[in-house]
Amino acid sequence: MYLPTDTRPAWWSTRNGWGSFHPRGNKHWAGLGYRRNKKTWEAGAETWSARLFVGFNVGGETVWDMADLIDTVRRARDAQTGDPSSSFVYQRGIYRHRSGEVVEEPGAQVIIINTTGATPPQWEEQMVGLAEAIAGELDQEEVVVELQRSGIVQRVFGVSAEE
Repeated sequence: MYLPTDTRPAWWSTRNGWGSFHPRGNKHWAGLGYRRNKKTWEAGAETWSARLFVGFNVGGETVWDMADLIDTVRRARDAQTGDPSSSFVYQRGIYRHRSGEVVEEPGAQVIIINTTGATPPQWEEQMVGLAEAIAGELDQEEVVVELQRSGIVQRVFGVSAEE
């Protein structure tokens, strides 16, 4: 399956340190918008997409699974745009948290392509809102968001739930 987004390991740095995500194991795809028919449309020259990195552990224990994440993303994106189209890559990952602690846990990458025509500022706002919803509903300290334009990383940032 081809996705116009980069699914390789990711690294980021902030004023408070750095972090990374290294996928391990086989990729298992679960999509809400995947089609197996011939090409029916083509995006413009600048296609915005996003990867959101989500762990399934809370306090060292696996609490959530892919079904929980899919349900959360579906509801949040449907409320934002009326279009829940998204793809999910289920993998174990190694996460380095801001504290420096390294955790290996099951998790996923949520991949979303801007097919609704959102402007770049609107797209970023939507992805921040989605990350907040995921962090809140799945009790995550942080969801890492990677914004891409035509498959090239533009920005990477962490989002926590609203408090």
